[in-house]
Amino acid sequence: MTLYTPKIHYKDSRSMKDVKNNTVRTIVTSPPYWDMFYYGHDKEIGYGQTYEKYLDSLDEVWKECKKKLVDNGTLWVNVSNKITKGKFYFLGSDFANRITDLGFILQNVIIWYKPNAMPVLTKNKFTNKHEYLLFFSKSDDYKFYKDRVRIPAKYADIDWGGRKKMNSKGKDPGNVWRYSPKKGNLSKTLKHPAPFPTIIPEMAILTSSDKNEIILDPFAGTGTTLWVSKYLERNSVGYEINPEFETLINDTISMPHDSSYDFLTHGIDGSNSVPTEKVKKTK
Repeated sequence: MTLYTPKIHYKDSRSMKDVKNNTVRTIVTSPPYWDMFYYGHDKEIGYGQTYEKYLDSLDEVWKECKKKLVDNGTLWVNVSNKITKGKFYFLGSDFANRITDLGFILQNVIIWYKPNAMPVLTKNKFTNKHEYLLFFSKSDDYKFYKDRVRIPAKYADIDWGGRKKMNSKGKDPGNVWRYSPKKGNLSKTLKHPAPFPTIIPEMAILTSSDKNEIILDPFAGTGTTLWVSKYLERNSVGYEINPEFETLINDTISMPHDSSYDFLTHGIDGSNSVPTEKVKKTK
């Protein structure tokens, strides 16, 4: 039985020589926030950098990602806009423009709507209740399995007076995903300043890859993408610059699959989720 044990490199993802070129099917990641959190490493991207230096540093990572992807592979990047000293920074737009300038093709901009987002304490701006998931492909030819993530339709069998019936496989989930992030990490014992929700890698991996293919996260963080890859029966590779997160990541990826963390059982086609009894806890 294949265990799909993730490979983790505690190195800077601006150089990913441990991964062979043209071998990765899907990359799913959430880069470090710009100048918001200190993740504990003096060479980390984001903290203490100017905005331009931050974007330049990320460009080095995206160039590496492009090398590692197969020709019809995809890149999914989670990013949020930022307000600093009253100035609005449109990171979603800047990320999209810079990544496409490197040769990627922007295929979709998905809105992750967060109803329970923390309010912004400012008098002249609304609270930001969304983040982006930017979906890129390396070429015009790429895998995309929409049927795997369709939402079961409540009225699929109703005759609407001769009009075309709904797709029997369910509704297109669209490009606005409503999901309230849970507090804390998948790990019950350790903490990370910016944990990654399971919804992002689940949807991206199911939509753009098949079992046994390779998933890469150049900013592994808590190890969520690696954990999701494991229970969805994909191989995975992660890069994390701070070796102090090793215990946290190992704790995350050793967890058994638990449907309480599984977005797919709460609205998206549950038939694509791996039954709990099939995933054994790693000792």
